[in-house]
Order: sequence, then structure tokens, then C-alpha cells
Amino acid sequence: MCKQTLKYQVLLHKTDLVSALSEANARLTEDSVDAMFITVWVGIVTLSTGELQFVNAGHMFACIKRGNSDFVILEDNHSILMGAVES
Repeated sequence: MCKQTLKYQVLLHKTDLVSALSEANARLTEDSVDAMFITVWVGIVTLSTGELQFVNAGHMFACIKRGNSDFVILEDNHSILMGAVES
């Protein structure tokens, strides 16, 4: 259920990941059972520019690699877990 809800909202909101995850969270909290939550990291890479847009909802930091460089940890500002609290 969580995966389908996220997929639908990302397809619906396209590149507006904040709105997609906010709406998905609203749907998940409506149908939530006690103590159910998920962590989510979702991103969109624009291949022509290499730009990465992402949202992190309680997940571990992401690790990226550009070209021949070493992997770099993206220490972002996490938002809260999904499904646990209404947004």
C-alpha cells in the first residue's frame, strides 16, 4: 500500500516532490494502523544537467557519486517519518 501510494502521488505531482510526499503522508496516516510508519528517500535526476532534487522523510542519508569522484554522503535536513504523524 505504501509503495503504491507514493508512486501514484509522485506521478500525479511530477517534479513537486514536497507536495507528493505530503499528500502521500496524508493518505498513509488516514489508513495507518498503530505504530505503522515508513522512511522514504525519493529523488529526481535531470540527466542533461546532473541536477538532483530529492526529499528525505526519516531515511538514512543518501550517498552519491559524480563521475570519477569518490562517493559523498548528502547530509540533508530530514523531515519526519511518513505515516506516523499527520502533515
